[in-house]
Amino acid sequence: METTIEVLLERNLLEVFNNNNAANRREVIAELWADDCVFVAPEGIHRGRQEIDETVGGLLAQFPRYQFAVDRPAQGQHGVGRLSWIYGPPEEPRRITGEDIGIIKDGKLTTLYAFIDTPNEG
Repeated sequence: METTIEVLLERNLLEVFNNNNAANRREVIAELWADDCVFVAPEGIHRGRQEIDETVGGLLAQFPRYQFAVDRPAQGQHGVGRLSWIYGPPEEPRRITGEDIGIIKDGKLTTLYAFIDTPNEG
């Protein structure tokens, strides 16, 4: 069975970016991400599985009570997909919102762009 971009994006959000078990997180990254993968986030470009793991570990350490959740189901077409998400502590799960845009090849994520929405003021 072919893995779809929708499945990969949701698994990445929930099983990588919410995963405090470093060894398990690295296993999931190896399963979902291509060897020569790239994660592009507002703070920088992270190349390879190790850099992605280090970035996620840092995020988890910085915001230990925060969790990602799917805001709207992922959509994909022709190997490119998007996933809207929310991120925050249990009492304010929508503190941060954003969207991931991913590209797959041969059933693995090759590139992921993370966009963070501008907070609503008012």
